[in-house]
Amino acid sequence: MQLKDRVPSVFVLNAAALTKPHAVQQLNADLNNCGCEVAVITQTHCNTKHTDAMMNVPEYMFHRRDGQRRRGGGVAIYVSSMLQSAIGTYAADDKRFELLWVRVTGSAEPKVVKFCTRV
Repeated sequence: MQLKDRVPSVFVLNAAALTKPHAVQQLNADLNNCGCEVAVITQTHCNTKHTDAMMNVPEYMFHRRDGQRRRGGGVAIYVSSMLQSAIGTYAADDKRFELLWVRVTGSAEPKVVKFCTRV
């Protein structure tokens, strides 16, 4: 069954900091074990000093929105490299909200993954 005919498999995790030692390696093991197509991660605790390369999970595209106002927060969406994905934008975007939209395309009909962690 192609992606256009179904919803992608989704893994949701409150990481309580992907910035902790070995957290990304643990996430890599979890994603490889479950074989999901999309992973939504809350409480990444990423900020400008954390590069995308530091959060890399092989065979997944990494999209993120860091918390802006206080310590912690942040949301990330990992999408399997077998699918195409891009961050969605909209005119009323407000950086105060930890809201991330990712357009996922695996075939003719795109799917949109939207996730908001806190305001």
